[in-house]
Amino acid sequence: MFYALVISLPMLAMLSWLVFFSLQWLMPREHKRPDTRRVAMLQNRILALFYGAAFILYTCHWIYFSGIINPYVRMVYFMANLSVYPLFWFYLRRLAGKPIRSETWLLLPALLLPISKLIAHLAGWSQVETAVYLLVRICFALEVVYVIVRGQQLIYRFRQELDNFYGDERGYRLQPINRMLWLFAITACASIVLNLIGRERLTGNQSVVIAAAVMTCLLWSLGYIASQLEPISEDMSSVRDSRQAEPTADKPQAAKDSTFSDNLSERFHRLMEERRPYLDPDLTLQDLATMLGTNRTYLSQLLHHEYQTNFSTYINRQRLALAKEKLASTRHSSGKQAIQEAIESSGFASESTFYRLFKQETGLSPMAWQQTLVSAENQLLQDDKA
Repeated sequence: MFYALVISLPMLAMLSWLVFFSLQWLMPREHKRPDTRRVAMLQNRILALFYGAAFILYTCHWIYFSGIINPYVRMVYFMANLSVYPLFWFYLRRLAGKPIRSETWLLLPALLLPISKLIAHLAGWSQVETAVYLLVRICFALEVVYVIVRGQQLIYRFRQELDNFYGDERGYRLQPINRMLWLFAITACASIVLNLIGRERLTGNQSVVIAAAVMTCLLWSLGYIASQLEPISEDMSSVRDSRQAEPTADKPQAAKDSTFSDNLSERFHRLMEERRPYLDPDLTLQDLATMLGTNRTYLSQLLHHEYQTNFSTYINRQRLALAKEKLASTRHSSGKQAIQEAIESSGFASESTFYRLFKQETGLSPMAWQQTLVSAENQLLQDDKA
């Protein structure tokens, strides 16, 4: 009884997320922007397909480990096994606002190899069946490598786009996606190990209980992280819309005006000192480019060449410098309220971003940093008296 229950856990976990993402797809939540709602629907549809394939996969596992051997079930199992990783890759691409049509060829092995194996089995071509089975394993391993490597590259570029458009380090929100990708890699490695061991050796063995429990935890965690990622689609929509709507009038003007780039740097410095636009928590690269009468491309180039950084990092450096000034001025009245006021008056969109960046730069919490200033001040007074 216990054995039958545990080996069904991965199947039930996949079913729960299949239902969840299907409902999210069919009855999506309202968003401020209609296109964001559409993007979220597409993402949830792919996740529903992914968990649908995973549910079929682990249902076939459950049937097999229950002692039922059927060539047609094996064919469906191999189809699902070779589909889950391409579907996860499609999800990552949609998450980053990339098309998936050019990548649909990744599903060809899931269609061709299992059917070929079934035909070879029914025809009694044992050697062909063995060769196709070997190809299935090789394709599975190649899919894993492809998704992990390309996924890391995609997330890196996606984070760069977000950090070079928003001023509140939204690229940091991609950390859960990175964790999800590595969790997916661990799950893939576990699957590869189980494939190498062979399901035949695990049948009826209590070790399959451990394997089922581990896979359930990994796959359920994967679904939980994925369920938290929808808001990023709105960020990517804004980046895409801004790119499409970016004015081109500056380019011919820049070609005629030889002092354009020099003036841009000067105007940028003046704007930062006089208007301090970084105090706006919702500031974007496009907003700043509009203030300067230029476009995002020129402004990004300026930040890259003059400061060797991206937009988000530069803006948050300015915010952090101002916050430190305010904390230094209130060091004798140190407390949560003083820190909160420094955060709000410096342009930070969230406390978590402020605390993380402050700790990265100083190695201390804001309150501990204030205490070091007071201690240093007291030490100077004692030295003067001495």
